[in-house]
Amino acid sequence: ANSGSGLESSGSLNSYPSKAPQLLRPAVTGFSITPAVNFQSNYAMLGTTSSRAQAQSNAKKAFQSVWAQTGFAKQNFASHAQSTHNPYLDTTHLKSHQETSFLQIGSELWSATNTQNKSSQTIQLMAGASQTQAQISNPDRAKAGLNSQTSELNSTETNIGLEHQYRFEDGMYVSATANIGQLSNSFTDVYGGSAKQKGTTFNVSL
Repeated sequence: ANSGSGLESSGSLNSYPSKAPQLLRPAVTGFSITPAVNFQSNYAMLGTTSSRAQAQSNAKKAFQSVWAQTGFAKQNFASHAQSTHNPYLDTTHLKSHQETSFLQIGSELWSATNTQNKSSQTIQLMAGASQTQAQISNPDRAKAGLNSQTSELNSTETNIGLEHQYRFEDGMYVSATANIGQLSNSFTDVYGGSAKQKGTTFNVSL
């Protein structure tokens, strides 16, 4: 039986001597964990200063002004939710396994060197695109004899950003990166339901 709260039960709560498992409808599970999936994939695509530096070095060796790098990340996320209006329901657990592949390209916009203290600064322009596939599950559904796999999320993102790096004479550096992007999510659940969602992302890394 389904209730308006998004919960799914396989029997009367009074038949359980202790708290009954809290079972979420497949679509609810997907919507609940999607922000965390998007967060992890966004920062996977943001990359690291060291990986960009390697890509820039390779480009310079080939006498190219534009550098590029590709990446692939496997990530897992686990969370839990507690009903605030029914004390007879136990905490439910949500899980996702996702794979993100991305392409990032960039070019140096500005650079300067201080001849006195031998420090340097650079500003990079970057653009990227990524695709993420996530399998989402609610393991507690297995307690009621239901499939724990609930939904699938396919997400794509394109973004553009800047990196400002200050490098000291001894090689140590401070880097600040920010980007803004367009996100598109597509959901399907095991009951045949589907939905789409669009949004804007903004990431900052220091």
